Amino acid sequence: MKLNEVNYDNTYDYKYLYKRMWPYVKPYLPKGLLGLLLAIPVGLLEGAPPLGIKYYIDTITKHPELTLKVSFVGGLLIIVIAVLQGILGYFNNYLNEWVGQKITIGLKKDLFKKLLQFEPAFYDKNSSGLVMSRFLGDPGAACSGIITNLKDLISTSFSSVAYVGVLIYLSWKLSLCAIFIIAGS
Repeated sequence: MKLNEVNYDNTYDYKYLYKRMWPYVKPYLPKGLLGLLLAIPVGLLEGAPPLGIKYYIDTITKHPELTLKVSFVGGLLIIVIAVLQGILGYFNNYLNEWVGQKITIGLKKDLFKKLLQFEPAFYDKNSSGLVMSRFLGDPGAACSGIITNLKDLISTSFSSVAYVGVLIYLSWKLSLCAIFIIAGS
């Protein structure tokens, strides 16, 4: 069997791929889920700065004498939200990377055991560079795709929900107009 002639029939059969990956994911599922759950508040906190800016502008225009006080509180609040989002984002990325590395290591261990069982003819047909390239790259790419795509999907979805929520809160009429324009395009 040559590695260049591998059958890729199940490449986009995600049910098949997740079923094959499940034994590697299962031991790290709690930490993986925690990492993915942390993507929710990271995404939702994206909507906080526009609300803070609205509060700041509304207060300053109605009560100019409170400019310094509101500027200090508003600035402090934005800093606290940014720090909180940074901390949550750090732990989100850390847990997802940690789980991804553990899954990759498990895959590489099993792949190495399989490489040791191949007949010498396999290594005659495939160059050592190709075997090493596939051994070092494919498991990491598989794990990275699973973890990163799920994290980005969750974070972006909740970020979008936060932005739409803020938009509706700020001006529901303008929000409906924008939603119809976006949906129509």
